[in-house]
Amino acid sequence: MDPIKIRAFAEKAYKTLKFFVVSSIVLTLMEIGIGYWLLSSRWQLFISHPQMKEFAAELGQAEPLPANFLRVYTSIFPKHVNASISEMIFFNYGYRLIFRDPDFDSKPHCFCDLVYDVQASRNPTLDAIVWGGRLKDLEYGFGLEKYTTSEKCFTYFMQEQIRFIKLRTDSAYFPALATKDLKDFNDDEIIELILLLQSTEKFSRFDSPESFTQKFAEYKLKVEKAKRKAAEK
Repeated sequence: MDPIKIRAFAEKAYKTLKFFVVSSIVLTLMEIGIGYWLLSSRWQLFISHPQMKEFAAELGQAEPLPANFLRVYTSIFPKHVNASISEMIFFNYGYRLIFRDPDFDSKPHCFCDLVYDVQASRNPTLDAIVWGGRLKDLEYGFGLEKYTTSEKCFTYFMQEQIRFIKLRTDSAYFPALATKDLKDFNDDEIIELILLLQSTEKFSRFDSPESFTQKFAEYKLKVEKAKRKAAEK
């Protein structure tokens, strides 16, 4: 075959392939963008902006978490307290899905998508709103982000979970939960509380001692590393 014709054919094929790849990427990004916009704005179909502002204001009523708890928690989960829902979707769920990465602790996680069930159980007006679809918690979280902060979502949800854990656990087995304020917990007690907040069955030192010991040691190491790093500054 004529080398000139072969080169012309190759250049044409390359341009066609390049156009196809670029077009595919652009269309995919457009689909992701449109889908994200629809998801993040859908709450407005059910709740007005003034009403959402009122719901968001309720989160500010939660008592602040003590410094010792936040220090230990952020040593274990450095990107949870202030992460946005967008960061969670793209840099946590998306990253773990694409790269098959099972790690959760170091990825951004926003607690605004966990607030709905807790708040609805306390607010009859919110609970009475009929919300279609299966992503109600996440969609509501997007609405909260307009009028509050991720840290307030975290505080609100965590205080409720700690209260629930205290009611659910036996004080004979977990005396610190029954007799001490959270601000007086030592690091080991806070680590154990964090494990109970994840699962009272899977990470109980009495029901699942092997799982508890392994995870406790892992979290203890992270806390100690963070303390040494802070001391070096």
